[in-house]
Amino acid sequence: MFTSMEALSRVESLLSEGRWNEAQAKIVEYAALFPIEEAGLLIRLAQRLENRYRNDFFSRNALEGLFNDLVDPCVIADEEGRVVMANPKAVVIFRTKDFFFKPLSELLSVPRLDERIKQRKKGFVEFYLPFVKRYYEADFYPFGAGTVLFFRDVTLQKNSERALIVNDRNLKAILNSGGQAYFLLDVDGVVQTANKNATLLMNRFGVSLSRKARLSGVFPKTFFEAFEHGFERAKNGKHFNVELDLSGETGRPLFLHLDFNPVVETGKRIVAGVCLCVNDVTEAKQAQIELQKSETRFRSVVQNALDGIAIFDDERRIKYAGPSFLRLLGIERAMGFRFSGFLPEAEKDKFEAAWNAAMNQGYFRLELFTRAGRYLDVILSHLPLEGMVFNARDVTEKKQAEERLLLLREAVRHASDAIVITEGNAASPSGGPKILFVNPSFETINGRTSAEVIGKAIGEVFDEKLAKLFDSDSGGRLNAAYVRPDSTTYEVEWAVAPLSDEHGNVVRKIAVQRDATERNALQRQTLEKERAVLQALINGQELERKRISEDLHDGLGSVLSVLKMSFSVLKSQIEENSQAGDGTQLIGETLRRIEAQLDAAAEEARNISSNLSPGILNDFGLVKAVEALKQRIETSTKIRVEFKHSGWDEYGRLLGSENLIGVYRVLQEILNNAVKHSFASRILIELTLTARRLSLIVADDGVGFDKNRVPKDRKGMGLSNIHTRILLLKGKSKIVSKPGRGTMVSFSLPLSANKPLVNGK
Repeated sequence: MFTSMEALSRVESLLSEGRWNEAQAKIVEYAALFPIEEAGLLIRLAQRLENRYRNDFFSRNALEGLFNDLVDPCVIADEEGRVVMANPKAVVIFRTKDFFFKPLSELLSVPRLDERIKQRKKGFVEFYLPFVKRYYEADFYPFGAGTVLFFRDVTLQKNSERALIVNDRNLKAILNSGGQAYFLLDVDGVVQTANKNATLLMNRFGVSLSRKARLSGVFPKTFFEAFEHGFERAKNGKHFNVELDLSGETGRPLFLHLDFNPVVETGKRIVAGVCLCVNDVTEAKQAQIELQKSETRFRSVVQNALDGIAIFDDERRIKYAGPSFLRLLGIERAMGFRFSGFLPEAEKDKFEAAWNAAMNQGYFRLELFTRAGRYLDVILSHLPLEGMVFNARDVTEKKQAEERLLLLREAVRHASDAIVITEGNAASPSGGPKILFVNPSFETINGRTSAEVIGKAIGEVFDEKLAKLFDSDSGGRLNAAYVRPDSTTYEVEWAVAPLSDEHGNVVRKIAVQRDATERNALQRQTLEKERAVLQALINGQELERKRISEDLHDGLGSVLSVLKMSFSVLKSQIEENSQAGDGTQLIGETLRRIEAQLDAAAEEARNISSNLSPGILNDFGLVKAVEALKQRIETSTKIRVEFKHSGWDEYGRLLGSENLIGVYRVLQEILNNAVKHSFASRILIELTLTARRLSLIVADDGVGFDKNRVPKDRKGMGLSNIHTRILLLKGKSKIVSKPGRGTMVSFSLPLSANKPLVNGK
């Protein structure tokens, strides 16, 4: 048996190794071996140990993860300079992964690193690694019994410092050898440094330049005003330059260019002074004035120059590239690149051949296609001292327009429809615009060559109706029939549209003419077949109606008549017996009711017979039949019908039996719709007959309807029957109706065959 402290020690051993589950199991097992109070204490102490070990474990893992994720190489060394730990980035400078417990001097051959670790001083050591050709800076951070080293790559900074030293030396030589005067001023405007040219400039104004002098008090007023403004801007960290004309102060031409630049401390944003560069630009200014005088003479030449300019060396590398050249290639920088890199493979040989030709001839022109998808019109000019001058103009839109025009020409030339292009405005008030172009299909369709029609007004070639369509700014469509020179008749469809410029002015008219002869003939043939079928159906219906009507009249009507006569005799006998007092009065009343019902049945049979086959229509004509319909509607409803007619006596014989029954059925269907659905109180019928046309108008004052929103239950046989009858009669109809405004149906029927127009006549 062991004590609770020994049990706690065993649990702590498991926790120190990170074996959490085993430790928890042991706590439960050991707690069962001791009294409750001692077991509770054991559990609480074990939980505290577990929390502490867990926190240490996760903290150590987190630190180790951060250590390995550092961007720069990092190493932990002991007090003797031996590597205890290193992150993965350290392999780059060690060139090995086998570095554990090896001295840094052995891994990097830099003895100062070990010395610095042993001295336990914070700081940094700079060293050079020849095998990677890089400069590094090692930062030391001593802690405990060891040191943490961070290695930072300072190659770029080192090279910059070296370049700065060289540039500083060169700058001093340049300042004294150049033509500009340089003044280095502090923030108070006091001269700190000036080159030789600055001293010579001051002497031209009769002033000796001394160190610690103020420039504001030694120059003329014009210079002083510009100096004060530029100096203040440079003190605020802004660059400023200005050009001065001091010819008035010196009595001879003198132009100075002043350039103020702020001097900023390295690594800071504080302005420590101002550098003033003064350049005598008198000769350049005079040359510029002369250049401005001649600029007007050469402005037109410059404006028409090619857009992109560049200069290549003998290796086809770009030495200079203007902004337009860069835009043509769709790039931001071109200096030092080979021009062939901007060309597709297929264009490289063409460019090389043009280069050789320009070298021999001094000049060569070609067209190139770039990888940026642009077409360039290029001129190569060889200058012996400069290289190859490259002038280019973007002709992509022109090239694409030419390609589109070529495709359009081919499409027009091979189009099966005739295409006609005319002037935008009419050449004469009646003839329409002149024809400018026709395609080959025009001759095929119309039998006329282009030489016969080009230059003539469209109305002279065809007709006045088409000329009016061409005169319209909106264009439109037209169906027409013409006669070819070989006397053959043909039918066409015209579609005319205006062509406008960027200002909206109509500059041309274009028309498409399609040969519709065969199609129209086929449509007419199909329509005639449909009409023949419909006529046969309707004729069959009329015959069947006539048969049923005759059966009703001769069969059922006769039976009802005989039955009524028998009832009349029986009624008389019963009435006589009733007067004798035999008690048959009730039977007599019943028979009178049956007689009334027989009268109604006979009347209904006559109406059905009349509706099925109105004999009055064939015996007395359409007017009498309409009057019979009018009387029947007024008798059976409260609707008042007004009937007007004219021309029946003169032209009624022209209607024909088929047209007669067809018109009657159309009117009958219209009136049925009005009676059933309009809720009208008045209906007007107007029938007009002339030598060439029958016109029928039926109007009511009912509720009306929206033609576009007719309910499904009203899209039945009524409107369909009307449409079918009118189509069969080759007539035209029109329905005008609005909700609450009544309905008007008009119907027009030609009584003689209308011949199609030929050449507009």
